[in-house]
Amino acid sequence: MLLQLKHISRAYGKKESETYQVVLNDISLDIEKGQSIAVTGPSGSGKTTLLNLAGSLDKPDQGQVLYLDQDITRLTGRELEQFRNKAVGFVFQQHHLLPQFTLLENVLLPTLPNRNAGGAGDRAEELIKRTGLWDHRDKKPRELSGGESQRAAVVRALINNPAMLLADEPTGSLDYENSNQLFDMLLEFNRTDEVALVVVTHSPELARRMDTIYRLKSGKLDMITE
Repeated sequence: MLLQLKHISRAYGKKESETYQVVLNDISLDIEKGQSIAVTGPSGSGKTTLLNLAGSLDKPDQGQVLYLDQDITRLTGRELEQFRNKAVGFVFQQHHLLPQFTLLENVLLPTLPNRNAGGAGDRAEELIKRTGLWDHRDKKPRELSGGESQRAAVVRALINNPAMLLADEPTGSLDYENSNQLFDMLLEFNRTDEVALVVVTHSPELARRMDTIYRLKSGKLDMITE
């Protein structure tokens, strides 16, 4: 098993306060290598919190997060940085490309902490060509369309060859055509590179393209069978 969330709970606020809110309540999730998973649910149900826990951007109040049987909640700050940089790729609703850098430079940013990333340039060229962005490699983000910027964000997330790609509403700011193109690209990398893919989406149509669909509601995570 690649990643396991085991009996995870997460709440915000102080228990005695009126703002205390249980977001995740004793949930478990197994993610296998090369699997594709959609997480659906109403706004505010904790879908982003779930991704943040899977990617070690947050820690649970209770439970374990196991990556290749290692509990990542016990890692030090430096070890967590290395885990996030090498094992996980993140894609968000907004591309977060740095405006002062070109597309190629943005893609290469995650490789900078890795002193042994000698093949980073070749990897970047391969990914940029695979996603149809090679002719735009020297453009700044302001010169790119929304779809091109989001594809560049996916390439950046994949540059360190992660085992798992976590995408939080990656098509939320795109139109119908660009949404489908981006999903096509994510699923292609999922199949050809065996990258585990976990996508938060409000789109039932896009969710049905994944291997497994879960619904998060009222702190509980349930598999949807149709």
